[in-house]
Amino acid sequence: ATPTPIPPTPTPGLGFYRGIGPIFMPTNNRWITLWVKVYGGSGEGYPIAGWRIQATCNGAVVGVSEPSAATFHYSAPPGYGNRVLYNAKLEFPDPGTATCQAYLIDAGGVRRSPVVEFTVQPVNPNREIYIGFLAVQ
Repeated sequence: ATPTPIPPTPTPGLGFYRGIGPIFMPTNNRWITLWVKVYGGSGEGYPIAGWRIQATCNGAVVGVSEPSAATFHYSAPPGYGNRVLYNAKLEFPDPGTATCQAYLIDAGGVRRSPVVEFTVQPVNPNREIYIGFLAVQ
């Protein structure tokens, strides 16, 4: 008898597309703020809970967010120009001049979204960044 080969364990797919951004917004805050919408569906969509944002700058991890929420929130009161709908947020100190990356990770720390790359510089006030990750349907 010939033994049946064990099939390889499949590599998980990414699970998300980049659906929004990155959109850069000015602020006087010296921290970098990532407003992230983790969602499914069409239009404004529906929030998807449980995913974390991980960010790196110049190759080093600079932060991991709390899990995305099951509800959307606005980043500012009505009437503010930089008001975005989000369910995950990550802030980290301004790293100076750096090439940074942001992406979603699952509970095991595995990247599950495309990498969104951006650069920051002390002279550039666009330190608020809006990104949306849309679930693969």
